[in-house]
Formats: sequence, structure tokens, C-alpha cells
Amino acid sequence: INLSKLYLNSPGKLTLVSFFETKNQIEKRITMIKRFRKNNYKITAAAIVCVIVASAFTLTIALSPDSAEKEKVHQMDTQDTAAIVTPKEQPQKEESKFLIDDAVKVYSDIKKVEQVAGFKFKVPAYMPVGYKADGFQLLKASKEANVLKVFYRTENNKKRSFSYEFLTSTINLSKFLPENARNQFIGEADKINVDIESNSTAFDIGALKGSKLTIKQVFKGPKPLEIVSTYFVWQDKETECAIKYNETIKNSSGTTTIWLDLPQKDVERIALSIQYPDEKLENSIYKGLSPEVSTEIAQLPIYDKEDLQKAKGMLGFNLKFPINIPGDFKATMAHVGITANSDIKNKKILYELNMVYRNGKSFIAFTQRKDGAVYDEAARNGTIVFKNGGPNSPQMIKVESLKGYEKAVFRYELRPEVIVYTWKEDGFYCEVSFIDCQDNVEDALKSIIDEKPYKLD
Repeated sequence: INLSKLYLNSPGKLTLVSFFETKNQIEKRITMIKRFRKNNYKITAAAIVCVIVASAFTLTIALSPDSAEKEKVHQMDTQDTAAIVTPKEQPQKEESKFLIDDAVKVYSDIKKVEQVAGFKFKVPAYMPVGYKADGFQLLKASKEANVLKVFYRTENNKKRSFSYEFLTSTINLSKFLPENARNQFIGEADKINVDIESNSTAFDIGALKGSKLTIKQVFKGPKPLEIVSTYFVWQDKETECAIKYNETIKNSSGTTTIWLDLPQKDVERIALSIQYPDEKLENSIYKGLSPEVSTEIAQLPIYDKEDLQKAKGMLGFNLKFPINIPGDFKATMAHVGITANSDIKNKKILYELNMVYRNGKSFIAFTQRKDGAVYDEAARNGTIVFKNGGPNSPQMIKVESLKGYEKAVFRYELRPEVIVYTWKEDGFYCEVSFIDCQDNVEDALKSIIDEKPYKLD
């Protein structure tokens, strides 16, 4: 929310919201955040960029720690993994072709998921009445293993969304899920004062034998919050599967809100219906999911060259796509979304490419679009009007014209820790924001400006 005021130049323009979560998950996260006082849930500008720019859509709010942190958090015990994987039956995983190998990848096409999952998986052929498939996440559990998460959503009479989850992998989900819960809030549970408890017991649902996994997240402070998620976990030949069928949130007054309560008879029917995807199943249940880019919250994430080719077609220009930037900055996220100047009412939609780079606590946000309103205003007036939605909004911000570049480059400061540069390319405009960057700004900026358009095969 604060990022829309801090970084973007139009009120309410939060095009990066919702990269990793379904709609009701975002609603839950906002509800939880609102229950914390500022001194108990303090988020820095860098954290905001990590969570929101890096999407707020992913969906699982903290989603892209350094690769070393990912390994530390998600690495499973090799003995546990070996107990589930059947080497002779496990398909050979191709060498990674990802340009950006994000820890949480979001998809709407099951055929694409089959190509990149790295293992042969089954999905449910049954859904309870009123539910529909709502998207896929591919979670990177280790260098060798992924976890597939499928969301199914419905709405009650109050028009509030509910969703249950189906998960499958070749690793031990009973160990992975508690570890993943620890990493949900940008991997900094100690800073937001949260405890994670988990308990797994033998549990049968109808004809299925498995275990009941309960994960409790306890957020401390003057207004404590408790979130309890319950899964049914079972083994299906070479893979392990799980269904999240119950979730409750209890606030400081003791009031409990039920976010999910799927009857056990439905859990059994879902679990017994799993099968390998085929054309009939794909067309009946997993076709027509939320569009990759919509006028609400959906984005087109970019992980490989196929995604990049699709993005280029939507943007309509030869985009830049630097993976590494001087100063040890590496691209951690990239996606296409709609611009603030899109005329949604008249269906005149404009797109922009957003990329995020991270180096420790410093971030770079790189945006490319055909819309040159900010650049034109800076060139014409030597100032820009920044609408941050606050009591002093709009603000007139002075723009500095930089020397030493072949292109006209303008610099302005939104806040001491947020410096923005904008310039014009051949047929599109670029904006680069440096967030909490102290060193290497000039080298990083020059590198981006000098970057040639990405060549696609």
C-alpha cells in the first residue's frame, strides 16, 4: 500500500499487487497487517519493495529471498526425500532454462506447469460444487525438487472468497510445509515476532490413510493474532500429496474467523480423484483460469524465453531484459502489468514491464512502457507532480537533467532513500528507481541505459 505512494506516480496505481496469491489470500494478508500497530509491524521501504513490487501477487507474501536463503529454508533432509522418490520412475529433470528462477512461480496454464515442474504429477479430477480452479504455484523446495500447489476458489453469500489448496511433490510435505510457513513473511519472522508451531499425527479420511498436519502461526504483540492451517497429507506411489482443508484466524479479543472449512467427505473425494492430466481433464477443470493479465490484479510473470516472447508481443517494443546489474544486483522478479493510464472503462489497455533487482537490503526497480507522461512532464517543466495520496498531495518535485549521457536522462527524489531516473528509448520509456542504494548507483544506471534490447531466438 505504501509503495503505491512511495514509488508510483499515480494514486492507486498498484499494478504489481498480486503476483503470488489468490484474491482471498491478499484479503487475509491485508486483514492481518491492519491488526498490527506500526511499532509492532514495521516494514521498511526495502521490505515493501520486496513484498509488493516483487509482487504483492504471490501470493505467499515473502517470496523471493536470496538463493542461499532459499536453500537454507527449504532444503529437505535427503533421507526423507529419498523415501518418497522412486528413482526408476522419477522422470529426468531437464537442465533449467529459466531466465529468472524465482522461488515461487505462478502459472495459469497446466500444460506449461507440466513442462517446468520437473516431475510427473497428478491433480484432482473432482471439485466440490461451487468451486473452480484458480491457478498454480510452483514452489522451489531445493535445487532438485519443486512443490506444485493448486488453488481452488469459491465465494459465499457475502461475496468473500474462500480457497482450498492441493499440493503434490516428490519430497516430504509434512516437513516442507512448516518450513515454508516460516518463510511466508519475507523470511524475517524474528522481525515481525511470530512463532511457528506444527504437529503431525496419523489420520484417516474414509478409505485413505495418511496424516493430519496442523500449522499454527502466532503473531505476538499488543494485538496478537493466531492462524491455524490444517492439512490432510498422504502418499500416492512416488509422490506425496496434501490438501489444506481448514484455516482459522483468532484475534486478540478471542474472536475466531473461519477462512476455510472443507468437509472431510469432500476431502476424501478430492484425494481419491487425483489423476495425471489429460486433454479431457484439462478442458473440463483446468481451462479458463484467471487470465495472465487482467484489469484487476493478475500479472504475466516472466521466467523463461517463452514468457518473454509473449511479453514482447503485449508491450509492442523491443524490451531490455538485463539479468545482472553492476553492484551484484540480480533480477529476482519480472512481469507485465497494466499501466496507470490504461482506460479500463473503454478497454484501452496499456502494458508495462516491471523488473526487480536485489542486493542484500538494496533494491532496484526497472520499468519499461510506451507511456512517456512522466518523462514528458520532466522535460517540459523541469518538475513532476507526485500524487502520493497524503495530506500534502499532490507535491511538486524538482527534476535534475543529468549530463554525460547520449540520451536525455532526468533524476528526481521521491524520498531520501528512493531516487528515480527516467529517459526515452526507441519507441518506449524507461524508469529506474534505486531504493536504499548507497553505492554503485552510477555504474548500475549506466549499465541499464547502455543495455541493448534482448534478442529472442
